[in-house]
Amino acid sequence: MTQKRIRLEGVINHCYQRTVNGFLAFYTTIDCLVFFTIVCVAAARHKVKLVKICIMPEHFHLSVVFLRAEDLSSFMCQITRDYSAAFNKRCNRQGPLFQSPYGNAAKTDEKKIRTNLIYVDNNPVERMLTSVAEDYRWNFLAYAENRWPFSEPVIKRHASGAMKKAMSLVTARQKCGKPLSYSMLKSIFKALNYKERRQLADYAITTYSVIDYKESLRYFKSFQDMLLATHSTTGSEHDIKEEFHGRRDDVYAKISSLLQKNGFVKDVHEVVSLPIARKKELLRFLQGKTPATRRQLLCYLHLPPE
Repeated sequence: MTQKRIRLEGVINHCYQRTVNGFLAFYTTIDCLVFFTIVCVAAARHKVKLVKICIMPEHFHLSVVFLRAEDLSSFMCQITRDYSAAFNKRCNRQGPLFQSPYGNAAKTDEKKIRTNLIYVDNNPVERMLTSVAEDYRWNFLAYAENRWPFSEPVIKRHASGAMKKAMSLVTARQKCGKPLSYSMLKSIFKALNYKERRQLADYAITTYSVIDYKESLRYFKSFQDMLLATHSTTGSEHDIKEEFHGRRDDVYAKISSLLQKNGFVKDVHEVVSLPIARKKELLRFLQGKTPATRRQLLCYLHLPPE
């Protein structure tokens, strides 16, 4: 895929990066938390202002501002390198996870900036992961005005010992300038119930977040005006060509549910390192059981395109 790379310092740039072969890289909440905290730590380190971020199953979008082109290059290199290493270790996988180079396009006037910001927020709506942008956790739009948009606020004096310990570990890790790891999150989540896991996800996001919501609100009258604009149009992106392998991405959650319900895997990450013959057995099982296209099934199972 040919990607345009038009970078301008001091203005909002839209960065887009897809995985190799469209393989899934973000299956679960833990995947997204690991990636998000890597992005936030790297943004602070490389002096990149994070304006928008949207994590999708097999790609991600960033709207960023930087002062030097080399800062953006270092930032993008770090987040893809560090996440790839973490994901590969978790999944017993080898090789590159993301395509190179990444797509990048500068937005040089207010209209283009507004349409890009709306476009990034609306990615999950377009891919049928949610009906409105603010209901999708991983574009982080709901966190602009609420620290606990997807859970009940934690009242520490009423919290369980496991929850208090989990929050302390997240806080300590963030203060050290280190992202959350798979091993840490797996251990923490194991000790929490469903409600507490949702609370911890909100807590981790707000603790680590370096998203500059004020920067995006400069182009709208208010947060409500931005939401109205997001609901009214999908935005657009003509400078970077996206590739899709089906009409909707909610099929991936259905695939995960099917595999776990039928006892094929306990953790969906197991599919990544399965032998090819076993993956093909799962491919045959899954065909026709969800609206997923055959190419989407291949991407989920980390099978190369046919």
